[in-house]
Amino acid sequence: MKKIAISTALCLLMQTCYLLSACASYEDNLGTIDLTAMTVTGAGIAVTDNTISITEGGDFTVTGENNNAMIYVNAQDKVKLRLSGVSLKNESGPAIFFDNAEKSLITVTENTENIVEDGLDYGDTDAKAAIFSNDDLEIKGNGSLTVVGNYKHGIASDDDISIENGVLNITANVTDGIHVNNTFKMSGGTLNISAVSDGIQAEEDAVIDGGVINITKSEEGIESGTTLTINGGEINIVSTDDGLNSGGGLGTGGFGAGGFGGMGGRGQRPDGAQSNETPPELPNGEQQNGTPPEGTPPEGAVQDRKAMMPPDGGKTAGSGADASNTEANSSVEATDRSIYINGGIIKIDASGDGVDSNDSIYMTGGELYVDGPTSGGDSAIDTEGRFEVSGGTVVAVGSSGMAMGVTSGSDQCAFLVNLSETAQAGSVVSLVGPDGNTVFEYTAKKAFSSVVYSSHKLKENETYTLYINGEEKQTVEMTQKQVTLGSRGAGGFGGPNGSGGGRFPGGADGADGTEGFGGKDGGVRPQNGWGGAQKPIQVVLNGAALTFDASPTIENDTTLVPFRGIFEALGMEVTWDEATQTVSAWKDGVTLTLTIGSAEADKNGEKIGLLTAPVLSKEGRTLVPVRFIAESLGLTVTWDEATRTVNITA
Repeated sequence: MKKIAISTALCLLMQTCYLLSACASYEDNLGTIDLTAMTVTGAGIAVTDNTISITEGGDFTVTGENNNAMIYVNAQDKVKLRLSGVSLKNESGPAIFFDNAEKSLITVTENTENIVEDGLDYGDTDAKAAIFSNDDLEIKGNGSLTVVGNYKHGIASDDDISIENGVLNITANVTDGIHVNNTFKMSGGTLNISAVSDGIQAEEDAVIDGGVINITKSEEGIESGTTLTINGGEINIVSTDDGLNSGGGLGTGGFGAGGFGGMGGRGQRPDGAQSNETPPELPNGEQQNGTPPEGTPPEGAVQDRKAMMPPDGGKTAGSGADASNTEANSSVEATDRSIYINGGIIKIDASGDGVDSNDSIYMTGGELYVDGPTSGGDSAIDTEGRFEVSGGTVVAVGSSGMAMGVTSGSDQCAFLVNLSETAQAGSVVSLVGPDGNTVFEYTAKKAFSSVVYSSHKLKENETYTLYINGEEKQTVEMTQKQVTLGSRGAGGFGGPNGSGGGRFPGGADGADGTEGFGGKDGGVRPQNGWGGAQKPIQVVLNGAALTFDASPTIENDTTLVPFRGIFEALGMEVTWDEATQTVSAWKDGVTLTLTIGSAEADKNGEKIGLLTAPVLSKEGRTLVPVRFIAESLGLTVTWDEATRTVNITA
């Protein structure tokens, strides 16, 4: 028995020693890389021409300068590069390429400045960034690292990227500042990004727990394929499209189907398509040969939205709403694509949607400030589901064409005010409470015509006054927790059975394209968004009801109908320009030109503003404002509320 016990103990000891040796192997292999002299020390490292190859795990300190070299890693263990005063450029590929490693580690040595830059052309390699890893990439340290991406991205990984601390300055001259095939996480440090495309793009989740992110130039600031969770830190974004975007390649509504995402989501672009293009097909659902498409959804379209718990403490997408919208014969399970804001200070200046979720937005804390778009086709807040707020502060200003507010049923009070006129950039928005004290004050960076506000300072059954530049603009009576005022808004307070973005008509008739349905000032939206089931909208031309291959809808007080159907019913000739997403129609000396997403139309060369831009419906039909078209031909347009009918007469 003693021999057996001794043998067993020896075996366990040897196994433990082996495991400890294996775990510590990469740290035990200490080496150096001198880029200036192109000399190295350590095991499993060699220099061949201008390439430094690492084939064993290790911890390597990198120093010196070289304008045409690459550090290449192909090892089974972890590899750490300690950048300690480095200036490295590769004229024909990535500067640092982790082709294979158990984990890729970069430490930026304290009190050092480091520069890494790639070339314009990589040749034969699958790398796609100045710093690229096929495996998980971790970056930390208290030094400074500047990365310039000239081929595609600045920093990219086919797995995860995590940033713990340090100062990273990233310039992406072609596409994304940071591109991650899986999850992006940041817990500290400072990240400064200027990118031609996205500041940060994660194909799966993005989680920000702390640190400072400054995105001074981007198409989309931060985009995630699934959930986007912000628990802390400070985020400042300037974007030509969306500021924050979740589910950008997975939405089924808006301007895309299947992989093209929602109205704000860019998704995966087809070859040659620009970021604002739709998939290459004719409008109104026609294929190139004119044959109507089959009724089945495109590959990748989400049909069943069973909520899944997101990582790092996020809520399920259906919390407080109907979490399972299951259609008949549907077996596709959808991943949560919501935005979760639990803390931090977020400031966004976006030309597209400020915050765009192709699922829902849940806010429990933090501060969100949005200077949204000036165009009518986008909004400061945009969600395919709900915008629930239970804590924190929201101040969002932007255009009123597609304005959305906090969803009815949220725990915290909120209001959406659509102004009767546009306020100019630099205007000061302030809210005064019943006691005469200022509740909040905000200086807008751009012109705006809508204001969204939510805070614990806002109380139900209290009356407030909204001022612009000291001039009283709107009395806000909080008769319920969520209130919408003004007739120009398009989104807002859909209730428990709605999406939070139901289009609710309101306002007087007008010749500017508004249909003018409902009360003079729009009033407060009913709790279910649409006020229950409603009759379908009918369009009647000279007493004859028109039929369309997609249902007419109301967006921002404007009735929209399929363009081909209405133009042909009016006897107009029609052409479509796929490259510019523009439709032109003409009859009797009148030529009209409208573009998807543009709130500006052209009539015989004259630019005319539209309250609502043409959009692409979920069926793939291009929808245009019927009143504008009919009145442009000298026809009379009236609305019958009782029958929900648009009557067009000569």
